[in-house]
Amino acid sequence: MNSQNINSKDWQYEFQQRGGHPLLMADFWCEALCFNYPKEIGLNIKGFDYLMTSESKGYYKKGQREAIIEKFKDRLEKDPEYLQYIFKGTKNTIDEFDSFMTSGSRSWDVFVEKFLNLVPWYYIPWYITEFNFISDKVVRGLEKYKERIEKITDLNNATMILLFPNKKMGFQEEQKLFYKLVEQTKSGKKINISEYLENFGWMKTFVLVPVEPLNEKELEDKIDAAIKEKSDETYRLQQERKGKDKELVDELEKIFTSDNELNESIKDARYLGWLLTWSVEDSMKTFASGIPWYKEIAKTIGVKYEDWVYLTISEISKSLKARKSVVSEKEILERKKANILYILDGKVEVIFGDKATAIIDSLKQEEKIGIEENVKEIIGKSASPGKVRGKVKICPTAQDSHIVEDGDILVTGMTTPDYVPAMKKAGAIVTDEGGLLCHAAIISRELGKPCVIATKIATKVLKTGDLVEVDADNGIIKKIKS
Repeated sequence: MNSQNINSKDWQYEFQQRGGHPLLMADFWCEALCFNYPKEIGLNIKGFDYLMTSESKGYYKKGQREAIIEKFKDRLEKDPEYLQYIFKGTKNTIDEFDSFMTSGSRSWDVFVEKFLNLVPWYYIPWYITEFNFISDKVVRGLEKYKERIEKITDLNNATMILLFPNKKMGFQEEQKLFYKLVEQTKSGKKINISEYLENFGWMKTFVLVPVEPLNEKELEDKIDAAIKEKSDETYRLQQERKGKDKELVDELEKIFTSDNELNESIKDARYLGWLLTWSVEDSMKTFASGIPWYKEIAKTIGVKYEDWVYLTISEISKSLKARKSVVSEKEILERKKANILYILDGKVEVIFGDKATAIIDSLKQEEKIGIEENVKEIIGKSASPGKVRGKVKICPTAQDSHIVEDGDILVTGMTTPDYVPAMKKAGAIVTDEGGLLCHAAIISRELGKPCVIATKIATKVLKTGDLVEVDADNGIIKKIKS
């Protein structure tokens, strides 16, 4: 099979990976969606033909996802136990992966098996969130009480604060400890940096991306920046707002206290929102714990640590047996320039160099078909209220988000914990994707930042430097000046 089999018209863009997607991770993703996903989802479906590029974009063969979404929706509506199956499957599979990684007896073959089993459990709950299957049910339930709710607050705000997870997330614990360090530093007290680094240094990393955890110097710089920017005051105000939101929630819940169906839907939505954020946070922490082992693998096969992720699963297996890389240094350099990994009819293929670049350009052009580049107004879903103006900063991956300065509008496909430093600085957050329970929605609400999600086109029609107004009360982004 060669690159001539890749016709960009056959493939549909699905998502922009948030923290970078090296070739090795793309291989895990594609193989899992083809071979493991069907058995885990329990819907009697075929796996995906899937394609991922070195620009961290994922594409599926046209027509495949649409059929699955319909089956998803139908099963969730007809089988109340299916949602619980998804909750348990996600939690148990991630816990199982944790146990393996912390067991002290790692092997590449078992790692591959466990990771391939894990990938579908990122995908399955993400679909439910992306298409608002649970949150829409809550919205429909709340509409029955619209008149009474709006005597307390507007319906949109009521929906958002009622959906907010009530279980603690890693991000919240990190914020609490970080601002404790800021407070101690300001008062001249001795601080315990090691506790923070041990518990939250992993937040700088991402799954299989060769990025080191936060170090002591970086943490000290973060603390100094927080003092300079007075972000501890912002954090205090956020906590006050959260306290007021909690009072509102208590008042709202009295309105529908006897509506068991609505209360159950809210409970499910809160748990799903927590589960999605927890699953990414926990996985990032678990994968970061494996960094010394990944370095051993790279050393064993004779490649630089930053280069080992440019080999595929099977190539690493063969290289470990041979105790040297089966991919030449020259080819690794070509793969680093540009690469595509795809699975078609169950067969994995890699394209790199100029051929990959040409196909990536073709796929990007296909994405733009039907999108007007001179759009003045973009419509999405309000995820956290507020209205601000600012300059756009397009950040396809978290590694790009260092360009975000105070008050900028962070625009991306979707977010993960490694976007949080940029989200703290941003005046508002805008995403192409996501549902009301996605990471961007939850964290922007936690930070008290205006957020508009599910625009579909923001990263395609906006450019870094554009001046825009984000009206997150109504889910509208207006371009003021290019």
